[in-house]
Amino acid sequence: MIKPMLPSLSFEAPQGKDWLYEVKYDGFRAILHWSQNEMSLESRNGKSLLEIFPEIKSFLETNLDIFRPFLPITLDGELVFLENAYKAHFGQIQVRGRMRSERRISEKANTSPCHLLIFDILEIKGKSLKELDYLSRKKKLAELFKHCSFPLQPDETSTKLVQLIPFYRTFQKIWDKVTLYDGEGIVASIYI
Repeated sequence: MIKPMLPSLSFEAPQGKDWLYEVKYDGFRAILHWSQNEMSLESRNGKSLLEIFPEIKSFLETNLDIFRPFLPITLDGELVFLENAYKAHFGQIQVRGRMRSERRISEKANTSPCHLLIFDILEIKGKSLKELDYLSRKKKLAELFKHCSFPLQPDETSTKLVQLIPFYRTFQKIWDKVTLYDGEGIVASIYI
């Protein structure tokens, strides 16, 4: 199991040309492992999430032919219930996470589907990308999403449930959006 890196809280935004910024969404950290024969979506504690979020599994299986040339693949992201493009509703995802009734899970998956927002790619075509720097991985991830015709930014109205979390080079540009839409915050990463 891959242990994900976790962010550190800061009230001062790092600035400079070597920093990239992306929206922080409040949800469940989720790592997707998908080989030719098997698919798993695990929480950061190694718990399986596909049974609780069957809409994600269904979306991925429906798009197997699109993904097949890139398998095995490992993607890192956040499983969320999107309120808007800059904010996830943590209470809603918590409720889903506690559900055990297959009938209720299925109802919620159909009426209020969650989204898997991807921010990093760790493996593609069976080749590890962990040695690449952050910016190189982000570029490869964007290329994958363009090739697959998946949303290049979160969209709560889209039926394409796997979406990209884009990065920004300017803090203020993304901060204005996060503030306007009452988002949780921003993740800053250095890429040198």
